[in-house]
Amino acid sequence: MLADEGNRQMLSLVFQAKAGTLVVVDGGWDSDSVHLLEVIKQKGGHVSGWFITHPHSDHAGALVEILNNPDSGITIDGIYYSLAEQSWYDSHGAGREEFVNTFRQALDKVPAENLHGDIQKGQEIQLGEIKIMVLNNPYLLEETSVNNSSVVYKIYMNGVSTMVLGDLGPEGGQKLLGEYTQDVLQSDIVQMSHLGQYGVNKDVYAAINAQVALWPCPLWLWNNDNG
Repeated sequence: MLADEGNRQMLSLVFQAKAGTLVVVDGGWDSDSVHLLEVIKQKGGHVSGWFITHPHSDHAGALVEILNNPDSGITIDGIYYSLAEQSWYDSHGAGREEFVNTFRQALDKVPAENLHGDIQKGQEIQLGEIKIMVLNNPYLLEETSVNNSSVVYKIYMNGVSTMVLGDLGPEGGQKLLGEYTQDVLQSDIVQMSHLGQYGVNKDVYAAINAQVALWPCPLWLWNNDNG
């Protein structure tokens, strides 16, 4: 779990299996791309799969910056995501819909065979020693809309399971809880949804029943310094 570079909240996760397979989830802001690239290069420079939870700049901004830089020095086999129609973001984006267009434009620079924008609920993606299970299609809700559209991934690696919730909100969390039994949701590690603030409800975390929580937030958010 990478730290932020600008004292802002974001999500950037890098998974590497014992045999070397490398997977990235989200990546953070555009300003986080330099550190993220350093980490990826230290781990071999080859990303087997890059998974996006939802198109917000604190999650997908670094990937956009990297795709727009042909001299990044890394290779990416596949980018995995699920987007709604642009018209939905235009009406539900809360002022951040333009980033979705920026994200789409960056993806246009990637060879079509490397783009996997058609992932579906229940799909299992095997990349070397890492298995990624897609738990939902984006929930297109009226409440905290783009956050609630986060795709949830359950990642199995080295005998450990990690639940990545993205920015899923209370409403999306309840839909997820209603679609799966606890034996599917239970995970060893959980990423705190929406950086631990106004994410899924407690009953979702109870069902996941993780032993470790990844809580990616800057110190001001941890301390609740904004009142």
